Amino acid sequence: EQGPDGQVMIVDLKTYASGKADENSQLGLYQLAFIENQFDQIIDQPAHLEGAALLLVGGKKYSSNAQQSLTENEELQKSMRAIIDDAIIGMSAQDALFQANIGTHCTDPNGYGKCSILLTPAVSYAG
Repeated sequence: EQGPDGQVMIVDLKTYASGKADENSQLGLYQLAFIENQFDQIIDQPAHLEGAALLLVGGKKYSSNAQQSLTENEELQKSMRAIIDDAIIGMSAQDALFQANIGTHCTDPNGYGKCSILLTPAVSYAG
């Protein structure tokens, strides 16, 4: 959300009733995207990041929990960058080794379904 004075508040609408914003990595990711100019095409300039907030609408009354602006809290910004960097490394699985094994679920009609494409001799039984 952007106010008439150029202040930007990132708001994440949540359908649950409680949540802590101060350590919320999703809010941190949105703030880092703003800092890295990823919102420039949709934000009127000049713009200043005021912070971020969870807007919780799952209870009888809505509530809001704020996260301080990462532009004003260098320690929090470093913490969020570290969390996201760790997630990127984990999701890239750069050091992982994956081995495809044909399991019983491939032929079990009551399981996840047939894996006939995986059982193609040229793919599964190549030697």
